[in-house]
Parts: sequence; C-alpha cells; structure tokens
Amino acid sequence: MSDPLCMIGDAVFERIGLNPTGFRRVQQATLAENQVFDDAPFYQPTAMGARKITVELATRPHIFGGLQNIAILRAHQEALAIVPFMRLYGVQTGTVFPVGQFDGDVFIDEISETESKLAPDGIGYRHAFTVELTLVGARAGGFG
Repeated sequence: MSDPLCMIGDAVFERIGLNPTGFRRVQQATLAENQVFDDAPFYQPTAMGARKITVELATRPHIFGGLQNIAILRAHQEALAIVPFMRLYGVQTGTVFPVGQFDGDVFIDEISETESKLAPDGIGYRHAFTVELTLVGARAGGFG
C-alpha cells in the first residue's frame, strides 16, 4: 500500500492506485427574496444550502490498479449509504498511521467515468473519475 490520501467509506485512494488529482468544495446560503415597493429586492438569509465536495480521481489500471475502489464506491452509492469522508495528509514520523481530518459523513450523489486509450484487452489505459458528494449530518451546516 502506498501513501493513502483520501477515504470515502471503505474505499481508500492513494498515490499508487486510484489517485486523487483534485478536490472542489461548494457551499452556499439560502436567501428569501421579496420585492419592496417596486424597488430593489429585499433579501433575508434563511439557512445554509447543501455543502458539496467533488473529488477528481485518476488511474492507469494496467500499471497501478485501483478500479476495486470505484467498485466499493458504487456499492456504497447503490446501497444509498451514508459514509465517512476523510482527507489524509501523509504519514507521521515514526508511525504507520496517516494524519488526516474527518470532513464529515457524505452521500455519494454521482460517479462519472472517462475511459480512454483502449488496450487490446478492452480496458482503457487511462481512467478518470469525478465523484460528487453531499455532506450530511451534524457537519453539513444549516439547521440540524
């Protein structure tokens, strides 16, 4: 096992294997809008909207493997499971445990895959994935 960089449920993404190539976070507030005397609208903040995390992943399965972790993610998604999401930042000196941060529980909204440069065995030499996550529970923000 190489250095793990991210965990979504039981799927561990690492430098060798299915490698995270980027993260994107989106957070927005919900505002109520009302026209006031034919003038500019009046906005009132009401709550926090959904917090989303997008994880970009890539692998070359003939060299690095990694497709088993996508199978794990798909199983979580098909089970409609809420799973933990954790970013890992490397290995502490003298220990074998990665240092990381628990970002919260997530629901896997969408998994998209791009497979390119097909090999003679029918599997692409390059695979890129985008995984859309929605934070749920106490760390999701809003009222709850």
